[in-house]
Amino acid sequence: MELIVEILKEIESKEHPFIMNIEGRDFKLVQYNVGLAVDHGLVVATSKYIEAIPTYYISGLTWDGHEFLDAVKNDGVLAQAKTMAKEKGSKLFDLPYEIIKGLLVKASQSYFMG
Repeated sequence: MELIVEILKEIESKEHPFIMNIEGRDFKLVQYNVGLAVDHGLVVATSKYIEAIPTYYISGLTWDGHEFLDAVKNDGVLAQAKTMAKEKGSKLFDLPYEIIKGLLVKASQSYFMG
């Protein structure tokens, strides 16, 4: 999940469309994680096979992608979500996406609404 967050941050800062490639990261692994972000409705992209690798042409973030990234980029919200996960014996980004999303929503509500 940490790689997906890194990908979302890269998408937010780039001109579109483009093919994601992160220096120092395996291209296949990056493309796999872009595909997961597409499947979870965080990223808008089309895919083609290039040299037998599913490769995504990224158009941008979805509304949910922006919302998720905004929550993760807020240090107070992220710290609260990590604390909630730790209280249950887990690391936040080791949990399934829907659980992470739920903890971020709950942490955001607590952080901003008391």
